[in-house]
Amino acid sequence: MLQLFQQTSGELCLVIANRLHAADQSSSTRLISMAIVCYTPAQIFDITDCGIHTGDILACLLKELQQLPRVSTYGVRDPEHIARRVPTICFNIREVKPATVTSELAVRAIGVRDGNMYSPRLLKRGISSDDGAVRASLVHYNTEEEIDRFIEALASLIANSA
Repeated sequence: MLQLFQQTSGELCLVIANRLHAADQSSSTRLISMAIVCYTPAQIFDITDCGIHTGDILACLLKELQQLPRVSTYGVRDPEHIARRVPTICFNIREVKPATVTSELAVRAIGVRDGNMYSPRLLKRGISSDDGAVRASLVHYNTEEEIDRFIEALASLIANSA
């Protein structure tokens, strides 16, 4: 659950709550975590600045991924149309299972996810294998150095899996 509200003091607050549903499918739920984050007007920045930076590092990541052997990326790849996608990239490495990529990167403290990304029908249309795809998500505080480290880790994984 996400809830956004503004206090009379002008602070903008975001309530984040995670609920766990009972395994027996009953209607009971249990609150497992909650956070309230508030920002004063001076702390709120122009979101377009964030989008520009995220677009830049996304373009950098796409360019680098496309230069790696055996890597297939999905979605908009043209740098001219980078604004048409969110900063999340799904990809596969031929002959390497997505779960293996996720595990190998986790050892290097790089977080990615694998699976069907809640889109099993789309993936069954031939976009990726039955094992799903790898998903890397970028946020406004990622750096080009982190992109370089990610690409180096993938290149090493590819070289060692040949």
